[in-house]
Amino acid sequence: MKLIPTEAPIPHLIIEDFYNEIELSQMIWEELDWLTSPNKLQAPEQTGSAATKEGEVVKQNRGLFFEEFFRDAPNSDIVKCTDKVWTTTICDAMESLTPIFRGFRRAGMCTTMLSYYQNGDYYLPHIDNTMFTLLVWLWKEPKKFKGGEFILNDRNYTVPMKNNSAILFPSCYVHSVNQVQIEDESPGLDYTGNGRYCISRFFWIQNNAEFGTYHGIEPQMQSYEIEN
Repeated sequence: MKLIPTEAPIPHLIIEDFYNEIELSQMIWEELDWLTSPNKLQAPEQTGSAATKEGEVVKQNRGLFFEEFFRDAPNSDIVKCTDKVWTTTICDAMESLTPIFRGFRRAGMCTTMLSYYQNGDYYLPHIDNTMFTLLVWLWKEPKKFKGGEFILNDRNYTVPMKNNSAILFPSCYVHSVNQVQIEDESPGLDYTGNGRYCISRFFWIQNNAEFGTYHGIEPQMQSYEIEN
């Protein structure tokens, strides 16, 4: 795991090689293949989509919240492997960018979501109703889709994406996902696994929410490589 604190165009943290090779080969992809089989992923309106003032959802993809699907989120290997993000080293890296990130050290509540973008799917500009957002991007190699870029719309900035990389940023910034186009695949075709996967974790501070996982009041101790 490599941490890249980035100040522009907004303060954010890029994390490369988010999952290690053992996690990817023995846990992450095995669970993703199982979860993206038919009848498990839910429609956009069932997965907390942002919406217009008229109540129309602004995304087209399918997904699920791990806390709802598993009932006990730690039973998910994906959830357990994603817990590594709440560490003292990452807190230090974020706080080096701006005081805004000081709240992350106290963000003991979180929820984790899987989104799968198949051919024709997208997410229009929106904000997340939390304090901090982590997005981990994954796809199968060789990559068979175009599009799916992650945009920070407040600055009209396209974030460079690498397979198994992540971004951690304040949830108040407007962001979106460009439409995914998969080679030789018709729109709406069921899950070939050739699309764009995103594992999202949303953080907030209060520990009395009915939905989410409480991690405690202090991040775990862990060291990672930080790029200067």
